[in-house]
Amino acid sequence: MAGSDTDIKRETIDDLVVLGRAGPEFIQDGRHTVCLGGWSESKGFVRLYPTHKYSDARRWNVIEVPAEQDNSHDWRDESWKIVGSKREWDTLYEKIKRVDRLERERRIELTKEIPKTCPNKLNEEEKSMGLVEPAEIHSVELKPIENPDPVQTDMTGQKLKSKKSYPHKVYIEYTCSNCAAKGNHNQHCIEWGIYRFWDKNPDHDPDEVIDALRLRDDDYQKYFFIGNQHNNPTSFIVISVIRWKKADLEQTGLDMWT
Repeated sequence: MAGSDTDIKRETIDDLVVLGRAGPEFIQDGRHTVCLGGWSESKGFVRLYPTHKYSDARRWNVIEVPAEQDNSHDWRDESWKIVGSKREWDTLYEKIKRVDRLERERRIELTKEIPKTCPNKLNEEEKSMGLVEPAEIHSVELKPIENPDPVQTDMTGQKLKSKKSYPHKVYIEYTCSNCAAKGNHNQHCIEWGIYRFWDKNPDHDPDEVIDALRLRDDDYQKYFFIGNQHNNPTSFIVISVIRWKKADLEQTGLDMWT
């Protein structure tokens, strides 16, 4: 049962740094949506869902958005919806306002500043989002989707895909720094960039997306922005892969003292 207005917490979040967006999907009423996640100095990690596929919410944009929490809809503390997300869906993207965009050095520093965690620790703390610094990536593989969802078409003739419309899924097996798990983590990566790569490069080997994410490149330090699943809260997925050249990380660190 939907919560009453007295059960809903509303406020404007004006300092949300977008860390990533997940691959598109369709929800029950047919809306074509993406899940947006980021970091707010005032709120910590924030999940904003559902949102339009096209909005002013690129990674590293700082956005302002009127948001609400409804525990009867989603119990996770990090989960918010845009006010009017259903009744104003057609114009909802207009409510996301870019107020700033982080410069490169600030992006690197923020990546360093955000506390790092382990999926097991998040489960213990009953948290649903976090940033992981993998100590070792053991494998990255594409797993086939046997019966991909059909591609839909909107009234303008534009093709609409969900992440289940593609023939593959990307899985990353890794051990995180100060890992609390007895074994390795093996998580589905649903970064929107994966699906954009496949759309833009239909003649390329789908496996090339792994190199595009620098997941096999030892010159890059990777960070995984992860979140759990509403219907399976102990299971985490990789929302986005943040990567920096190790040399740049070291140089930016030195710059703080000069």
